[in-house]
Amino acid sequence: MESYLLKLDKNLPNNSNVGDHTVEKENENSTLPAILDGKYFIVINNDDGKIKAECVMCKSNGKKSIISGSLRATTNVKVHMKVDNSLTRGSCVLDARRFKGTHSYDRIAEILFDIFSDYGLKHEQLVSTITDNASNFVKGFTEFGVPLKMFEEIDDNSDLDDDVTETEDENLQFIKVSDDDINNNLENAIMLPNHLRCSSHTLNLLATTDFRNLIIGTAASRLHHQAFAKCTALWNLSRKPKSSEIINNVLGCCLTYPCPTRWNSLYDSTNQLLKYKAVLNSLNSQLRLSTFKDVEFEYLTEFCVIMKPIASALDTLQKEIDCYYGQLLPTLFSLRHRLKDLQAKNLCHGTLIVNGMLMSLEKRFAKYFALSPEINEAILASCFHPAFKLRWLPEDLEPERKRI
Repeated sequence: MESYLLKLDKNLPNNSNVGDHTVEKENENSTLPAILDGKYFIVINNDDGKIKAECVMCKSNGKKSIISGSLRATTNVKVHMKVDNSLTRGSCVLDARRFKGTHSYDRIAEILFDIFSDYGLKHEQLVSTITDNASNFVKGFTEFGVPLKMFEEIDDNSDLDDDVTETEDENLQFIKVSDDDINNNLENAIMLPNHLRCSSHTLNLLATTDFRNLIIGTAASRLHHQAFAKCTALWNLSRKPKSSEIINNVLGCCLTYPCPTRWNSLYDSTNQLLKYKAVLNSLNSQLRLSTFKDVEFEYLTEFCVIMKPIASALDTLQKEIDCYYGQLLPTLFSLRHRLKDLQAKNLCHGTLIVNGMLMSLEKRFAKYFALSPEINEAILASCFHPAFKLRWLPEDLEPERKRI
């Protein structure tokens, strides 16, 4: 079992594989953190906010097992990851630091490199780092990232004869460099691991930015804004005490409010409203709001039909436990197939939107749908996933099946 010096979030679940974490005691009535329940650590002493505990797993492996610290201050502690033969993925918060100054690409690279260095993590030990698609993140890894090499390329011409004559250059000069200069240059060189863009963030951009751009100047644009203006009025009133009571009395539940930082929240909130379509106009009348027209209900229904495949794909890729890299390609190919099926439906307002969404999906994930050599890692991950293997490949990619 290996130990790493980490800073951790104090709200870890009871079934986490993390053995200990940093805690704070805000008042005298605070209880011990759930992680000290005896499964991984046994509390020996807890006097005046100072705790001493024994690590069960380290003790069984003959290592130092006693840790101590104050509950009143956040400190660095060692985290003990439980290693077993299951395929359950463990996770923990490595570090949390305040980012001061401009969020430029070089500053991002510097901070990430400092975090990796503080915990003795080299880029060779890290498979990949996943971030969102912000330009500063992308440029930071483009400038300082090291690509992942799964196989070493062997050059047949690399083994040259020892007797090859070396040519001399009269202008060649040699400069004496001290060992200290070499060590300083190596320490200051920023090297980041292989970078992967977050596919969930890319799908969210498809459902938000690309969708808004598609409806600009179309007949659906005006209908979209009118329908969602009435939905927004309902959602706003659901956050007020008096009006929320009326909503609860009519619908029998509270309304979920869409949040930009919660992907799929607009789809989920709209879908909830449509479940009570029969009583929504009655509710709007009681709240003195404009009632929905039939064509607006029709548009909202088609909106949910179009967004449902994307929402399902996002839910799949955002799972905390049962989500693996091998699920990415099957999910993307399934999403494209479901959008193509929508093209065959007679949608009154969304036919052009579906066509545009399909084109945007293929553009954003072009190298994935082309099975480019750049994503060989994703291809292998899907092929070795027991649930998929090669079943996710469509029939029109039979040559690629043979290559894989």
